Amino acid sequence: RVVRERVEKGKKVIVLAGKGNNGGDGLAIARLLSRRGADVTVFLTHGDFYIGDAAINREILSHMDVEIIDGTDEIEYYLPLYDIVAV
Repeated sequence: RVVRERVEKGKKVIVLAGKGNNGGDGLAIARLLSRRGADVTVFLTHGDFYIGDAAINREILSHMDVEIIDGTDEIEYYLPLYDIVAV
């Protein structure tokens, strides 16, 4: 709720998402923030290895205007360009 209240339309947000329950929560947050007008980029730490809610939210995100990047190799390039990082 706090992140949702503080992220304004147009803010640039990076979400790091692992494969477990926390990763599923991160993907759900990415989805909600995108719908609120944030510019969201998701870094997936485990490629295609997602199950349960994480897999469901990853599939939903794949049909949204959200950049999804497998792995974290490029994250150093992205960090200075974004307003908020959610882990």
